[in-house]
Amino acid sequence: MSNEANVPTPHYTMVSSEMHNKVVDIAWSTAERMQAEIAREIRVLLGEEQYDQRMFTEDDRIRRVKALQKCAIEDTTDSDRHDAWMKMHFEQGWKYGPELKPADKEHPNLLPWDKLPANTRSKARIFDIVAKHTIAAIREMTVHTCPAWTDAPASGEQS
Repeated sequence: MSNEANVPTPHYTMVSSEMHNKVVDIAWSTAERMQAEIAREIRVLLGEEQYDQRMFTEDDRIRRVKALQKCAIEDTTDSDRHDAWMKMHFEQGWKYGPELKPADKEHPNLLPWDKLPANTRSKARIFDIVAKHTIAAIREMTVHTCPAWTDAPASGEQS
């Protein structure tokens, strides 16, 4: 279908809430993988130790997706978002450790924001950028596939 200027009219397909939730989950998983790859490349540039991705479990991936979602909805300072991220980890039994050891739930970034090295703060800001663009894309997708859900959360769950 076209309008008078012979420009195609956008066609939006309504999808079920189940399909919508699946697409949202895929978007967040993709964002998590993208963030992990960006962080890996930053570590290469900085000459930092690389992590063997096999040491991360599905629970670690889910934890990173939840952190992305939390960053996406928090419109606060870097320090406040980091505090929320730390709180989430502490509630899951994580503690500070000089090296990342998922099996022992130790993380070197479980320090106050102002005590983190500058490169770690930069990586966290990139993490936030990925999260904010992901939620924007999910919201845009929702508007076009499920117009009645435009106020719905972008977490994959409908209220």
